[in-house]
Amino acid sequence: AGRAIDAEPALTRLSAALPSMDGPLSTPERILVEPLTGIDRDLRLPVGAFLVLLQAATFAVALIALVNVSSLLLTRSIDRRRETALRVALGASQRSLLAPFAIEAVVLCGMGSVAGLGVAFLVARVAPGWLPPLAIPLRFDLALDGAAFAFSAVAALTGSLIAAIGPALAVARS
Repeated sequence: AGRAIDAEPALTRLSAALPSMDGPLSTPERILVEPLTGIDRDLRLPVGAFLVLLQAATFAVALIALVNVSSLLLTRSIDRRRETALRVALGASQRSLLAPFAIEAVVLCGMGSVAGLGVAFLVARVAPGWLPPLAIPLRFDLALDGAAFAFSAVAALTGSLIAAIGPALAVARS
């Protein structure tokens, strides 16, 4: 059905049937089908390790940004103690106290995500011209698609909820 996994057994069966068609000169062989990646088999491990390292660095930068946003929101919640105390005195529920902090976190992380997508779009347009000729036949696909936008949206929403936890706990304790 168009996949390498389906093609391998079919080609092996075909190879086994060839001796009966061509006589004793052909010998049945197992046919191995591998995806064409453009990377030599010997270089796949170093390239894969580099990509894992790149993903770890990206995750570390995202984690640092998340901690920074969380500390910013925590500082803002401390600055807003008087406002929070007044709202509690007027009978505000805990939900209505926490909602502005959550909305603020979602807006802040959403703006960061939009800015990040803008930078990614710019890099995707400009970066292919920066790449020097490589000894490895490597092609970078930097296209932004729906999956990239969906991942960015989910990451921004998750990050904003995580960033809002600290200020929400601080407000709830006070």
